Amino acid sequence: MFPAAAMYADMYCTQTNSAPAKPREEAPVHNLFEDPQHFYSGPGGQQAQQPQQQPVPMQQQGPTGAYPPQSGGNPYEQPQAYPAAPYNQTNPYGSAYPAPPQQQHQQRGYPTTAPVSAYSPQQQQQQQQLQQQQAGYHAYAHQQPPAQQPGYHYGQPVQQQQQQPLPQQPPPPPTSYYNNAPNAFHQNPDYIRVTQVQLRKNSKSSNIYDHASVPRIMPQDIEDDLQQRMPAPAHITPVSYLSLRPTMNTFPQTQQLADQLDLPIGINFRPFAEPQVNEVDLSDKGNAMIRCKACGAYINPFTTFTESSDGSRWHCILCKHVNVTSRPYFSRIDPQTGQREDLMSRPELLHASVDFYATPEFMKRPPRRPTFLLMLDCSYSAVASGLLQTMCNGALAALESMQNDDAVYMGIMGYDGTVYFFNVRSTLSAPRMMASPDTVKDIANVNDDFRLEKVELPCPAADLVVPVKDSYHLLRMVLESLPKMFAHTKETGCAFGPALAAAVTMLDINGGKILASITNIPTDGDGKLSHRFDISKMSNQPKEYTMCAAANDWYKQRALACSNSATSVDLFVGSNNDVDLTTIAPLSRFTSGSIYRATGASMSGMADQVQRALLRFTAFDCTLRVRTSKGLIVPNFYGHCHVRVPDLLVLPIADEDSSYSIEFKMGPNYTAKFAYVQFAVVYTTRSRERRIRVHTIQIPVASTIGPVVNSINSLGMSCFLTKMCVDLSVNGPFQQAQQKITDKLITAWKAALRVIESQGMRPAPETLLIPESMRFIPQLLCGFFRYPATGLATVRPLPPDERVAAMSSVMSAPIESMVASYVTWTYLVYSAGEDLNQLPACVFSSETCVNRDSVYLINAGAVIVLWFGKKVHPVICRLLGAEPSDSAPEGQEHLSASPEQLEALRQRVEDLVWVHRRLNRCTFTAKSEPCVQGNVTYEPSMKRAMLEDNSRDLVSYGSYLRKVWDKVMILK
Repeated sequence: MFPAAAMYADMYCTQTNSAPAKPREEAPVHNLFEDPQHFYSGPGGQQAQQPQQQPVPMQQQGPTGAYPPQSGGNPYEQPQAYPAAPYNQTNPYGSAYPAPPQQQHQQRGYPTTAPVSAYSPQQQQQQQQLQQQQAGYHAYAHQQPPAQQPGYHYGQPVQQQQQQPLPQQPPPPPTSYYNNAPNAFHQNPDYIRVTQVQLRKNSKSSNIYDHASVPRIMPQDIEDDLQQRMPAPAHITPVSYLSLRPTMNTFPQTQQLADQLDLPIGINFRPFAEPQVNEVDLSDKGNAMIRCKACGAYINPFTTFTESSDGSRWHCILCKHVNVTSRPYFSRIDPQTGQREDLMSRPELLHASVDFYATPEFMKRPPRRPTFLLMLDCSYSAVASGLLQTMCNGALAALESMQNDDAVYMGIMGYDGTVYFFNVRSTLSAPRMMASPDTVKDIANVNDDFRLEKVELPCPAADLVVPVKDSYHLLRMVLESLPKMFAHTKETGCAFGPALAAAVTMLDINGGKILASITNIPTDGDGKLSHRFDISKMSNQPKEYTMCAAANDWYKQRALACSNSATSVDLFVGSNNDVDLTTIAPLSRFTSGSIYRATGASMSGMADQVQRALLRFTAFDCTLRVRTSKGLIVPNFYGHCHVRVPDLLVLPIADEDSSYSIEFKMGPNYTAKFAYVQFAVVYTTRSRERRIRVHTIQIPVASTIGPVVNSINSLGMSCFLTKMCVDLSVNGPFQQAQQKITDKLITAWKAALRVIESQGMRPAPETLLIPESMRFIPQLLCGFFRYPATGLATVRPLPPDERVAAMSSVMSAPIESMVASYVTWTYLVYSAGEDLNQLPACVFSSETCVNRDSVYLINAGAVIVLWFGKKVHPVICRLLGAEPSDSAPEGQEHLSASPEQLEALRQRVEDLVWVHRRLNRCTFTAKSEPCVQGNVTYEPSMKRAMLEDNSRDLVSYGSYLRKVWDKVMILK
């Protein structure tokens, strides 16, 4: 597939057979998140009715060729192992709430029966009105699909008009493990649900464990997972998995039990993943926040009002303090329901995620104004690489949408060897540019209060940072003219440090978001750096991790000063040059910012990223406090933030893409049935309104290992483990950090296997038993170990800048958007002799599955590429936007497909690209680009991303899975 010149790995990421296939029987699908016996909440938090479990036998045949069978079989979906049904009769989360009733089995894609309501008709109407206001946030719902988008089933061929026929119902399973199981086997919650995986190949020539039982995560698994919620009483809408995703949905009761698994207990949280949540206005309830007088926790749906006091007192779920209900907030208790009479009109008692309007105690000072400041690199390398042009293009696109925004302010400045300011006061007829060489000579120190000293500006800051609505045309003129003004520059200097000091001075005490681009190592003025390492000599050596250590703490000190003045910095790095990102990165790390690194292969996505950074939901002047039940200890936070005290995080500016993780330890003698965690963020909206966003989660607690293992969330646990690995790799060799994380997986798997074997199951030869809840973790970890954050280099050394940007992405991006960077999804788009109506179809991410007469869509996270083999027909190349190769067949050769079929295929491919860009949107991704075989820009990154292939020091998924299983069996 790839030429010899492209055999080195070049993964640009941020922290960052032509014969027709014979029809084969479609592999039956088993999905943990669609398990009909799982306890989950339906719409509004109600317990939805579940379908009955139908036995599905282990499929013996899987895909053996380079693509799935024409019937639509998916090589990445696996059947259910046996015995499985008995485990599914239990509540996997150990919840105190009753399990939902049974319902007749339904196939995927068919509507489920509406849940039985627990409300009276009047309450139902009130609840429906509240839910309509909330709009029941669905994953990625705020982005609309393209016009004429057909229904697309991930991993299966796209059908625009007709539906695929349902596969024939499989025969009943063997009776040895199923029908003869004792009754207690069905009821015991300690039994662990198991997936049997056959580590074998369907053909002797295959180098992939391509049996259908091998777990491989697909986009549909992510979509299904995002629709799950924690169990809760019928009237409560729990927190979405978009906002809070625990590593396990049942916490171990003791730390000793947690140590047996050796997996982290934690929560991955995105405070603003849902831009719109239910709003709470307390102005008619005394205009005072309802909080616990002892611990400060906010009122929430899990609060208990005492019946004996007729609602005049309520218990805090965290500290158990009994609080007196204020007179304006008082409501009597309904003797029939035991709930407040006004329950259905109080969103803070119905929804676990709410936005409180700030009450007077939160308004002691005026809200800070929302401000964005563009700090643009105008040097020769910025112009040559295209970064200056793309930054301006992205800002211009965002400016169009912001021009009528009354509250938002914006400023623009540039720098190379000097610093450039732009006066864009609304009374001017044209912007004025002021070059200030003296700014480069200024020294701005950090004082004892961790405030950055001001530097002298050439004009008042009010003329440099202006309301967007008033100065829209002037701002637009600057952005349009900047690339032309510096088109012929020869300046190679980089006064990044002085420009940063000037930017902070421009924002003054108000704060705001700085979008800073950089293409060279700082060479002028305060904060200048120099090249420190010979990368080629350090590559893959035990001491390579030392290249990821900062040269000094100059930028860290400025970052802490920015954090104290509510200023956040996003870094846009646009060059292969070494800019010493390891030293500069604290500017983003300690100010809740992000790092985006683009090179020639991914520069096309930088404009979109700038536009998104300016337009996405942004919360200014944030402070986040985490409160927990007594007995929960918080030892660690992970993410881009400044931890002021163990439970208080300073997030100068957060947005809907910001992701953080918090780890817990179980204290001694924890006897409660539930653990409670509450996240409260005080912030300012873009419209300059002060709000308090509160997320409250209730997590069951179990004293045995079974419910804990069954409740593990593969995505949540993998996200946490990858962050722990990055944290370990800062202070030790990368391979050592990876091994420590693998050891945690082995320990947990071994502990679960002991319980599984006590249930009467033993693995057969070439078969492994893995807890169903953990089945995606090995693949995600294997993919992460190939990722540049901690992955070893292949032929080409990995620059420290690339590693640091990748580490930044791992620490700050949500796991849903990082999956593609780890596992890589590959789709067959076109192949000679194949039925176009069955395409696109998912294939294994391996070079052996890629042919030169075919077209493939490859989502490797940082890049989404349409790869064209050299022998693809010219008509197909032009149809999908690529120039035919010189070795392509002659144009007069006939295609068996009609023009209508070709157009339908093109539309399905566009829809598929849109789906994957939507999945990746929270991380940096280049625009979809055509890549003809032999392209040295994209193919190196594609080769490194092929998870099914061994590549020098990069282990394939199959090899990693067998290695881990062998250690589990040895150590067991």
